[in-house]
Amino acid sequence: MEGGELLGLSSATYSYRRDGAEATIGFINGKVTLKNISSLKGEKAER
Repeated sequence: MEGGELLGLSSATYSYRRDGAEATIGFINGKVTLKNISSLKGEKAER
């Protein structure tokens, strides 16, 4: 995901739900980090 540049944000944090799994995405200095906080199925999160 390249939402950081699309949103024009240098530092932002928001959460979204995908397939019933809650995840937190943080944008820091153009870098994107994805952390699953409720889905522990061993599946890799899409980036």
